[in-house]
Amino acid sequence: DDVWYDQTVSWAAGTVSSPVSISLDAGTYYVCPGTWYVGVVASAEAVDLVAPYGATDTVLSRGGVSGTVVYATTATVSLEGFTITGGVGTTAGSYQYGGGVLSLGVASASTSEVTLRQCLVTGNNADYGGGVAAYNYGNVILTETDVYDNTADVSGGGLLVQRGSVTCTDGGVYANTSVVEGGGAHFSYSVGTLTVSNCDWTGNSPDDAAGAYGTFTTKADSDYGASASFTCDGYAGCSP
Repeated sequence: DDVWYDQTVSWAAGTVSSPVSISLDAGTYYVCPGTWYVGVVASAEAVDLVAPYGATDTVLSRGGVSGTVVYATTATVSLEGFTITGGVGTTAGSYQYGGGVLSLGVASASTSEVTLRQCLVTGNNADYGGGVAAYNYGNVILTETDVYDNTADVSGGGLLVQRGSVTCTDGGVYANTSVVEGGGAHFSYSVGTLTVSNCDWTGNSPDDAAGAYGTFTTKADSDYGASASFTCDGYAGCSP
């Protein structure tokens, strides 16, 4: 039989000025409505978080203090129905990566995958990948999910793709900003892919779809639009 555990006390211990880190083992977690000041850390297979009341009523936030809101390392994680906000990234070397979501692998044979369904990723910041970072063989799948109003102090306001992959289907990556390049998305290495199908790709600034690395073709937001479908890889660029 299934065993149920109530983790409300642990989750409720976080405050806007002092969010708590919650390490999750494999299993399914149902999260009540409210604003939870937590950083979710997963390093296991089959970790599923479900917010039955939806993203408007169920918020995961780091309060703009420190860390990534959803951090998966060599894990398979899914979230459904959350707003993910207030993250400022995880430090690697001299920079912060993935303000809202960081999917981190360690090698091509040891990957990580984060799936977001009907989520909102907004109001996050990092040096690279203010909203979402697919880093070092990490993968991110966005389904009916909007990534918007995130910022990067260097590049990739919406997304960072660094030796990883991001797929966006029936959602949007819009109104994100970065200081250097790739307001919507930035490739840090030539290895990596971005696949977009029927997603709003508008209003990102700078308005190149992906920051340049080596030989790379960038396109303006106006080439995509509110129902965009295109693919990019970190070397050849974007098409169509």
